[in-house]
Amino acid sequence: MFKDVILPIKNVPVIILANSSWYIFHYRSFLIKKLKKKYSKVIAICPRDAYSPKLEKFCHLIKWTNQRENKNNIFLTFLSFLKLFLIIQKNKPLLIHSHTLKINLFASLISSILNIPCIISFAGMGRLSNGTRKSYFLLKIIIYLINFFSLFNFSMKKFHHHKDKRVIFIFQNEKDKELYERLI
Repeated sequence: MFKDVILPIKNVPVIILANSSWYIFHYRSFLIKKLKKKYSKVIAICPRDAYSPKLEKFCHLIKWTNQRENKNNIFLTFLSFLKLFLIIQKNKPLLIHSHTLKINLFASLISSILNIPCIISFAGMGRLSNGTRKSYFLLKIIIYLINFFSLFNFSMKKFHHHKDKRVIFIFQNEKDKELYERLI
């Protein structure tokens, strides 16, 4: 079971990912404080904003540029992903906990490549679920990829189905859970 695999290891971090310090500070401060009691080292990875200094008071913050303003530029999105991958690979976390759709996609792929347990939180599917056919199709692809990467691991030697529960999904509302299940 997932919780039996994740045992506290001193100086091995738990990573919290989101697309802003504001989000982590407002919605995950309590979680970070609880994690620090058990795991001692918690790292937030997100872009810097006005809430970064507040967040740094109770956890380590690593600045990551998410290129939100250029979200339609595939090259910049790939660079953001690559930077995040290198940050996570360097820190060798015990667990990744991600929030927001794009970050969830990145986290699912990174955790699949590095074989790191991951918790993916859906707090809303965003504008894609209520948009045009094109945006709904894009949402379907993203959800499919998140699900796919949660089931499989990559390694240098082979690609294999992961038998253990490496990824856990958290849906903060029933509507998102139903949409997710319908899309996969």
